[in-house]
Amino acid sequence: MQQDVLIQFESYLRDVRGFPAGTIRSRTANCGRLARYEGDLDGHFDKDGMEELLARLTYSTDDQRRGQPPRHCVPINGNIRNGTATLKSAAELHSTLGALARTARSGASPCSAEHAASNATAKTGQQMRFPNSTPSTTLRIATASLTPRFRWPSGGVARGGTLGDMSTAPTRSAAARAQFGELLCNALPRQGAWSDDAYLWLTDHCRHLIEFTDGWLEELPTPLSTHQLVLLFLYDVFRAHLRGRAGVVMVAPLRMRIRAGKFREPDLMLLRHRDDPRFADRYWRGADLVAEVVSPDNPGRDLVDKRADYAEARIPEYWIADPRDETILVLRLDNGGYREVGTYRRGDSAPSQLLNGLRVDVAAAFDAAKRRADG
Repeated sequence: MQQDVLIQFESYLRDVRGFPAGTIRSRTANCGRLARYEGDLDGHFDKDGMEELLARLTYSTDDQRRGQPPRHCVPINGNIRNGTATLKSAAELHSTLGALARTARSGASPCSAEHAASNATAKTGQQMRFPNSTPSTTLRIATASLTPRFRWPSGGVARGGTLGDMSTAPTRSAAARAQFGELLCNALPRQGAWSDDAYLWLTDHCRHLIEFTDGWLEELPTPLSTHQLVLLFLYDVFRAHLRGRAGVVMVAPLRMRIRAGKFREPDLMLLRHRDDPRFADRYWRGADLVAEVVSPDNPGRDLVDKRADYAEARIPEYWIADPRDETILVLRLDNGGYREVGTYRRGDSAPSQLLNGLRVDVAAAFDAAKRRADG
């Protein structure tokens, strides 16, 4: 790879995709081998967007079973299928960067929220928006939340093109940030077409609570003080119960995978054992107990939608604290759905069916929120 292309590719992998150094070295070396045996990768991209090369870098389990030789020219020592998949992954990354660079050079339309939303509608026939949000939400998140986190290199981009000021300025100016925000607006998937990886990438780099269902994003409202104070009271009670028991309890923001294609951000989630394989830094793969504090903008989200979501994820216990009538509903998973253990009000203590001996004083939970909010 030419030096300017190498710099751009490494910066893309590091600053945009967030890959560790070892993966960056590996993918860069993969692209170098592809260029050596298959020819200039930029030439492949200019010809057909690398479509023909990527097709030849496909090697299925049936191909492996039949002993078929690979359709590409890169020699592989070891497992042909795994080696080919690694090469294809590197080629796809190079192709994505090429598409971003092409978008920047094409003079894409200004990315004011309204202008970009109307362009997206014209191109896709569908507004780029989150459900129950303004039309510009996706674009605002891209430009306002993501842009400050990115750094582009001081070298040029593939085929001698540039990304404007971003490719020459040693530090990022306001113009460079705006130009990169414009590039992102044109490169982000449309609503309904987001993948798990794209959702995780977005939420790795923005400061919004966003949930994901089968290609669609939903931005959650900013919680009120009362919401947070009730949640922190519950957190304190659960954390105190787990102390010395090797469990872990966390509060949002932290993503939880319901299944492929669906992620939620519960207000609170708990595992009885920290060595549970569902526990991970980037996102959890389930929980033993989750809790939500009902949001006034859409109570049905917590009372109906997430009740179905957490049952789908087979989470044994679900708590719903509702500041509107100062109740705590405790639900227990039973035959694939939740049954109500009870709805608890002032004067009651809400019991956990999962955590032996844990009870929450309902009045104390809501009184604590009132005292702190008033004081």
